[in-house]
Amino acid sequence: TGSPSALSFNSYLSSLSEGATNTPLPPRVEPTAHQTSNPTPITFHHAPQSYFALSELTPKGPRENADVGNPHDASRKFISIPFTTSGTNSHNEISSGSWWCAAGGWPSPRQRATTEIFYVFSGHGCLTDLDGWKHYFGPGDTVILPKGWSGRWDVLEDV
Repeated sequence: TGSPSALSFNSYLSSLSEGATNTPLPPRVEPTAHQTSNPTPITFHHAPQSYFALSELTPKGPRENADVGNPHDASRKFISIPFTTSGTNSHNEISSGSWWCAAGGWPSPRQRATTEIFYVFSGHGCLTDLDGWKHYFGPGDTVILPKGWSGRWDVLEDV
């Protein structure tokens, strides 16, 4: 069984569960926001999967620092919610959206200023920490890049 850093991409792929089914998409629905009537109002946001279809994303172009392949990406923001940390004057924002990237690789040497959480619907990739530890990801995986992370991105199949 070796360490995760020694795990090959092929053995990672073979370890994934098989038999995933494709469910039909619901009819196209635009994103919605609904404010509750609770004592402290909160807003519920929703967007159907079709809102994040590749054809709906905005191309960002090729990655300038790519050293493997020709990765280029596209994204679409869904929601940004500003907030202030209790007891401080620290203004923050939490946001949600969709990102797609073509296969390729690039260094990501600058430390992240925020924590990023993403769910992988399709494709495969690998994030490599500065110490060389490899983290493979694919469909059904949730990945958390903590504030301060830096390393390397390798998109092995369009994500």
